[in-house]
Amino acid sequence: MMERHEILDLMSELKLTGMRAAFDDILATGVKRQHPVQQIVADLLNAEIAEKHARSIKYQLTIARMPLAKEIEDFDFEGAPINQTLVRELSTGAFLAEQRRPAKAVAPFTPDNPPADLPWLGNYSDQISRLDEKRHFSDPLPTTDSFVILLWNESLPGYKPLFAEVRERVLADYKDTEKRKLFIARSQTLRAQLQAAGANFGTAAAAEKLDVKSFANFPLREPPQDIPYAAFSALQTLESGQVAEMIAEATKGYLVYAQAKKLPDLTPANPRYAELQQQMMLRTSANNSSAYLAGLVERELKKSEPAAP
Repeated sequence: MMERHEILDLMSELKLTGMRAAFDDILATGVKRQHPVQQIVADLLNAEIAEKHARSIKYQLTIARMPLAKEIEDFDFEGAPINQTLVRELSTGAFLAEQRRPAKAVAPFTPDNPPADLPWLGNYSDQISRLDEKRHFSDPLPTTDSFVILLWNESLPGYKPLFAEVRERVLADYKDTEKRKLFIARSQTLRAQLQAAGANFGTAAAAEKLDVKSFANFPLREPPQDIPYAAFSALQTLESGQVAEMIAEATKGYLVYAQAKKLPDLTPANPRYAELQQQMMLRTSANNSSAYLAGLVERELKKSEPAAP
Protein backbone atom coordinates (compact mmCIF):
# COMPACT_ATOMS: atom_id res chain seq x y z
CA MET A 1 0.00 0.00 0.00
CA MET A 2 1.35 3.44 -0.92
CA GLU A 3 2.17 5.89 1.84
CA ARG A 4 0.54 9.33 1.93
CA HIS A 5 3.72 11.15 0.92
CA GLU A 6 4.18 8.81 -2.04
CA ILE A 7 0.66 9.56 -3.28
CA LEU A 8 1.21 13.32 -2.88
CA ASP A 9 4.56 13.07 -4.68
CA LEU A 10 2.90 11.29 -7.61
CA MET A 11 0.18 13.93 -7.73
CA SER A 12 2.86 16.63 -7.85
CA GLU A 13 4.71 14.75 -10.59
CA LEU A 14 1.48 14.50 -12.60
CA LYS A 15 0.78 18.19 -11.86
CA LEU A 16 -2.52 17.38 -10.15
CA THR A 17 -2.30 20.46 -7.94
CA GLY A 18 -6.02 20.72 -7.19
CA MET A 19 -6.26 17.06 -6.26
CA ARG A 20 -3.13 17.30 -4.09
CA ALA A 21 -4.39 20.37 -2.22
CA ALA A 22 -7.73 18.77 -1.39
CA PHE A 23 -6.42 15.23 -0.76
CA ASP A 24 -6.29 15.26 3.06
CA ASP A 25 -9.62 17.00 3.58
CA ILE A 26 -11.47 14.84 1.05
CA LEU A 27 -9.96 11.63 2.43
CA ALA A 28 -10.69 12.64 6.04
CA THR A 29 -14.29 13.48 5.16
CA GLY A 30 -14.67 10.24 3.23
CA VAL A 31 -13.37 8.16 6.13
CA LYS A 32 -15.47 10.04 8.69
CA ARG A 33 -18.67 9.68 6.67
CA GLN A 34 -17.77 6.28 5.18
CA HIS A 35 -18.06 7.46 1.59
CA PRO A 36 -17.59 4.77 -1.06
CA VAL A 37 -14.31 4.78 -2.98
CA GLN A 38 -16.08 6.01 -6.12
CA GLN A 39 -17.33 9.14 -4.33
CA ILE A 40 -13.88 9.92 -2.89
CA VAL A 41 -12.32 9.57 -6.35
CA ALA A 42 -15.08 11.75 -7.84
CA ASP A 43 -14.48 14.43 -5.17
CA LEU A 44 -10.76 14.42 -5.95
CA LEU A 45 -11.45 14.71 -9.69
CA ASN A 46 -13.87 17.59 -9.10
CA ALA A 47 -11.20 19.38 -7.06
CA GLU A 48 -8.74 18.95 -9.92
CA ILE A 49 -11.25 20.17 -12.50
CA ALA A 50 -12.01 23.27 -10.39
CA GLU A 51 -8.29 24.02 -10.02
CA LYS A 52 -7.60 23.64 -13.73
CA HIS A 53 -10.60 25.79 -14.58
CA ALA A 54 -9.33 28.54 -12.26
CA ARG A 55 -5.86 28.30 -13.81
CA SER A 56 -7.36 28.51 -17.29
CA ILE A 57 -9.25 31.70 -16.41
CA LYS A 58 -6.13 33.21 -14.84
CA TYR A 59 -4.10 32.38 -17.95
CA GLN A 60 -6.71 33.93 -20.24
CA LEU A 61 -6.74 37.09 -18.14
CA THR A 62 -2.96 37.20 -18.32
CA ILE A 63 -2.74 36.97 -22.10
CA ALA A 64 -5.60 39.49 -22.38
CA ARG A 65 -3.39 41.90 -20.40
CA MET A 66 -6.30 42.88 -18.19
CA PRO A 67 -5.41 44.34 -14.77
CA LEU A 68 -6.09 41.69 -12.12
CA ALA A 69 -6.25 44.10 -9.20
CA LYS A 70 -5.68 47.69 -8.14
CA GLU A 71 -4.98 49.26 -4.77
CA ILE A 72 -8.09 50.93 -3.36
CA GLU A 73 -6.16 54.13 -2.72
CA ASP A 74 -5.14 54.24 -6.41
CA PHE A 75 -8.67 53.72 -7.69
CA ASP A 76 -10.50 56.70 -9.12
CA PHE A 77 -14.09 56.50 -7.92
CA GLU A 78 -15.11 59.68 -9.78
CA GLY A 79 -17.66 58.78 -12.42
CA ALA A 80 -17.45 55.04 -11.61
CA PRO A 81 -20.76 53.21 -10.96
CA ILE A 82 -19.37 51.86 -7.69
CA ASN A 83 -20.39 52.56 -4.11
CA GLN A 84 -17.12 53.91 -2.69
CA THR A 85 -18.24 53.68 0.95
CA LEU A 86 -19.33 50.05 0.57
CA VAL A 87 -16.11 49.06 -1.22
CA ARG A 88 -13.95 50.64 1.48
CA GLU A 89 -15.94 48.90 4.23
CA LEU A 90 -15.62 45.54 2.50
CA SER A 91 -11.85 46.01 2.11
CA THR A 92 -11.41 46.12 5.90
CA GLY A 93 -12.99 42.68 6.39
CA ALA A 94 -15.16 44.04 9.22
CA PHE A 95 -18.26 42.58 7.59
CA LEU A 96 -17.03 39.11 8.54
CA ALA A 97 -17.72 39.71 12.22
CA GLU A 98 -21.10 41.28 11.45
CA GLN A 99 -22.05 38.17 9.45
CA ARG A 100 -20.92 35.95 12.32
CA ARG A 101 -18.01 34.65 10.27
CA PRO A 102 -15.14 34.79 12.78
CA ALA A 103 -11.88 36.21 11.46
CA LYS A 104 -8.61 34.96 12.92
CA ALA A 105 -5.28 36.75 12.72
CA VAL A 106 -2.38 34.44 11.87
CA ALA A 107 1.30 35.15 12.52
CA PRO A 108 3.57 35.22 9.42
CA PHE A 109 4.34 31.77 8.03
CA THR A 110 5.67 30.12 4.90
CA PRO A 111 3.31 28.10 2.65
CA ASP A 112 5.12 24.85 3.48
CA ASN A 113 5.29 25.53 7.22
CA PRO A 114 1.80 26.49 8.46
CA PRO A 115 1.01 27.39 12.09
CA ALA A 116 0.88 24.45 14.47
CA ASP A 117 -2.79 25.11 15.30
CA LEU A 118 -3.75 25.30 11.60
CA PRO A 119 -1.91 22.33 10.02
CA TRP A 120 -4.51 21.99 7.24
CA LEU A 121 -3.15 25.21 5.69
CA GLY A 122 -0.29 23.07 4.40
CA ASN A 123 -2.77 21.54 1.94
CA TYR A 124 -3.16 24.93 0.25
CA SER A 125 0.47 25.96 -0.20
CA ASP A 126 -0.12 26.64 -3.91
CA GLN A 127 -3.08 28.95 -3.23
CA ILE A 128 -1.21 30.74 -0.43
CA SER A 129 1.80 31.31 -2.68
CA ARG A 130 -0.41 33.20 -5.16
CA LEU A 131 -1.54 35.81 -2.65
CA ASP A 132 0.23 39.17 -2.89
CA GLU A 133 -0.42 42.90 -3.28
CA LYS A 134 -2.33 42.17 -6.50
CA ARG A 135 -4.49 39.38 -5.08
CA HIS A 136 -5.48 40.03 -1.48
CA PHE A 137 -7.80 37.10 -0.88
CA SER A 138 -8.09 33.45 -1.82
CA ASP A 139 -10.97 31.51 -3.26
CA PRO A 140 -13.13 29.69 -0.69
CA LEU A 141 -11.04 26.76 0.54
CA PRO A 142 -12.81 23.66 1.90
CA THR A 143 -11.95 22.34 5.34
CA THR A 144 -13.41 19.25 7.02
CA ASP A 145 -16.77 20.89 7.81
CA SER A 146 -16.69 24.42 6.40
CA PHE A 147 -14.93 26.87 4.09
CA VAL A 148 -12.36 29.58 4.77
CA ILE A 149 -11.07 32.58 2.83
CA LEU A 150 -7.48 33.68 3.38
CA LEU A 151 -6.83 37.43 3.46
CA TRP A 152 -3.30 38.58 2.56
CA ASN A 153 -1.68 41.24 4.73
CA GLU A 154 1.93 41.46 3.59
CA SER A 155 4.76 39.37 2.19
CA LEU A 156 7.96 39.43 4.20
CA PRO A 157 11.29 39.20 2.38
CA GLY A 158 12.88 35.76 2.46
CA TYR A 159 16.08 35.13 4.34
CA LYS A 160 18.35 32.28 5.31
CA PRO A 161 18.01 31.79 9.07
CA LEU A 162 20.94 31.12 11.34
CA PHE A 163 21.23 27.61 12.72
CA ALA A 164 20.63 28.95 16.22
CA GLU A 165 17.22 30.22 15.08
CA VAL A 166 16.08 26.88 13.69
CA ARG A 167 18.06 24.53 15.94
CA GLU A 168 15.03 23.34 17.91
CA ARG A 169 13.04 22.75 14.76
CA VAL A 170 15.90 20.89 13.08
CA LEU A 171 16.33 18.68 16.14
CA ALA A 172 12.59 18.01 16.31
CA ASP A 173 12.47 17.12 12.60
CA TYR A 174 15.47 14.83 13.02
CA LYS A 175 13.91 13.06 15.99
CA ASP A 176 10.61 12.65 14.13
CA THR A 177 12.45 11.21 11.11
CA GLU A 178 14.38 8.74 13.26
CA LYS A 179 11.23 7.74 15.13
CA ARG A 180 9.49 7.12 11.83
CA LYS A 181 12.38 4.97 10.61
CA LEU A 182 12.24 2.91 13.79
CA PHE A 183 8.45 2.71 13.53
CA ILE A 184 8.62 1.43 9.94
CA ALA A 185 11.37 -1.08 10.79
CA ARG A 186 9.40 -2.33 13.78
CA SER A 187 6.20 -2.61 11.71
CA GLN A 188 8.00 -4.68 9.07
CA THR A 189 9.36 -7.03 11.74
CA LEU A 190 5.95 -7.40 13.37
CA ARG A 191 4.27 -8.04 10.04
CA ALA A 192 6.73 -10.82 9.21
CA GLN A 193 6.24 -12.41 12.64
CA LEU A 194 2.45 -12.23 12.46
CA GLN A 195 2.41 -13.50 8.88
CA ALA A 196 4.46 -16.50 10.00
CA ALA A 197 2.07 -17.10 12.92
CA GLY A 198 -0.79 -17.71 10.48
CA ALA A 199 -3.93 -18.84 12.27
CA ASN A 200 -2.28 -17.97 15.59
CA PHE A 201 -2.27 -14.26 14.64
CA GLY A 202 -4.20 -13.19 17.75
CA THR A 203 -1.92 -15.10 20.13
CA ALA A 204 1.23 -13.82 18.45
CA ALA A 205 -0.07 -10.23 18.49
CA ALA A 206 -0.99 -10.47 22.18
CA ALA A 207 2.49 -11.82 22.93
CA GLU A 208 3.91 -8.61 21.39
CA LYS A 209 1.57 -6.62 23.67
CA LEU A 210 -0.52 -5.41 20.74
CA ASP A 211 -4.21 -4.64 21.05
CA VAL A 212 -6.22 -7.15 19.04
CA LYS A 213 -9.68 -6.48 17.64
CA SER A 214 -11.58 -9.15 15.75
CA PHE A 215 -14.67 -8.92 13.56
CA ALA A 216 -17.21 -11.64 12.98
CA ASN A 217 -17.70 -12.88 9.43
CA PHE A 218 -19.27 -10.23 7.22
CA PRO A 219 -19.90 -9.69 3.49
CA LEU A 220 -17.93 -6.90 1.80
CA ARG A 221 -21.16 -5.13 0.94
CA GLU A 222 -22.02 -4.83 4.67
CA PRO A 223 -18.80 -4.05 6.62
CA PRO A 224 -19.00 -3.48 10.40
CA GLN A 225 -19.75 0.11 11.35
CA ASP A 226 -16.67 0.40 13.57
CA ILE A 227 -14.06 -0.93 11.13
CA PRO A 228 -11.66 1.85 10.03
CA TYR A 229 -12.00 2.78 6.37
CA ALA A 230 -8.27 2.26 5.69
CA ALA A 231 -8.40 -1.19 7.30
CA PHE A 232 -11.45 -2.16 5.25
CA SER A 233 -9.74 -0.99 2.04
CA ALA A 234 -6.62 -3.01 2.89
CA LEU A 235 -8.74 -6.06 3.70
CA GLN A 236 -10.19 -6.12 0.19
CA THR A 237 -6.70 -6.60 -1.29
CA LEU A 238 -5.77 -9.54 0.97
CA GLU A 239 -6.19 -13.26 0.49
CA SER A 240 -6.85 -15.70 3.32
CA GLY A 241 -3.98 -15.78 5.82
CA GLN A 242 -2.29 -12.59 4.57
CA VAL A 243 -1.24 -9.59 6.66
CA ALA A 244 -1.30 -6.10 5.12
CA GLU A 245 1.45 -3.50 5.41
CA MET A 246 1.29 -1.36 8.54
CA ILE A 247 -1.35 1.38 8.26
CA ALA A 248 -0.06 4.46 10.09
CA GLU A 249 -2.38 6.97 11.70
CA ALA A 250 -0.87 9.90 13.63
CA THR A 251 1.02 8.32 16.55
CA LYS A 252 -0.13 4.73 16.06
CA GLY A 253 -0.57 2.10 13.41
CA TYR A 254 -2.35 -1.20 12.86
CA LEU A 255 -1.91 -4.40 10.92
CA VAL A 256 -4.82 -6.06 9.14
CA TYR A 257 -5.05 -9.87 8.98
CA ALA A 258 -7.52 -11.70 6.74
CA GLN A 259 -8.35 -14.85 8.68
CA ALA A 260 -10.52 -16.22 5.89
CA LYS A 261 -11.93 -15.01 2.61
CA LYS A 262 -14.60 -16.97 0.83
CA LEU A 263 -16.29 -16.34 -2.48
CA PRO A 264 -20.06 -16.88 -2.55
CA ASP A 265 -21.50 -19.93 -4.27
CA LEU A 266 -22.50 -18.65 -7.71
CA THR A 267 -24.29 -21.80 -8.84
CA PRO A 268 -28.09 -22.07 -9.16
CA ALA A 269 -28.02 -24.43 -6.16
CA ASN A 270 -27.43 -21.43 -3.88
CA PRO A 271 -30.77 -20.16 -2.46
CA ARG A 272 -29.42 -16.61 -2.92
CA TYR A 273 -28.39 -17.22 -6.53
CA ALA A 274 -30.89 -14.71 -8.00
CA GLU A 275 -29.90 -12.07 -5.43
CA LEU A 276 -26.18 -12.57 -6.11
CA GLN A 277 -26.74 -12.48 -9.85
CA GLN A 278 -28.58 -9.16 -9.49
CA GLN A 279 -25.75 -7.77 -7.34
CA MET A 280 -23.18 -8.77 -9.94
CA MET A 281 -25.22 -7.11 -12.66
CA LEU A 282 -25.44 -3.91 -10.60
CA ARG A 283 -21.71 -4.01 -9.86
CA THR A 284 -20.89 -4.52 -13.56
CA SER A 285 -23.21 -1.64 -14.46
CA ALA A 286 -21.55 0.59 -11.84
CA ASN A 287 -18.09 -0.28 -13.16
CA ASN A 288 -19.16 0.50 -16.72
CA SER A 289 -20.66 3.79 -15.54
CA SER A 290 -17.45 4.65 -13.68
CA ALA A 291 -15.40 3.93 -16.80
CA TYR A 292 -17.71 6.14 -18.86
CA LEU A 293 -17.53 8.89 -16.23
CA ALA A 294 -13.74 8.66 -16.18
CA GLY A 295 -13.72 9.17 -19.94
CA LEU A 296 -15.93 12.25 -19.63
CA VAL A 297 -13.73 13.67 -16.88
CA GLU A 298 -10.62 13.08 -18.98
CA ARG A 299 -12.14 14.96 -21.90
CA GLU A 300 -13.24 17.86 -19.68
CA LEU A 301 -9.79 18.07 -18.12
CA LYS A 302 -8.25 18.37 -21.57
CA LYS A 303 -10.71 21.12 -22.47
CA SER A 304 -9.83 23.11 -19.34
CA GLU A 305 -6.07 22.92 -19.85
CA PRO A 306 -4.54 26.32 -20.66
CA ALA A 307 -3.83 26.80 -24.33
CA ALA A 308 -0.17 26.76 -25.32
CA PRO A 309 1.25 30.31 -25.46
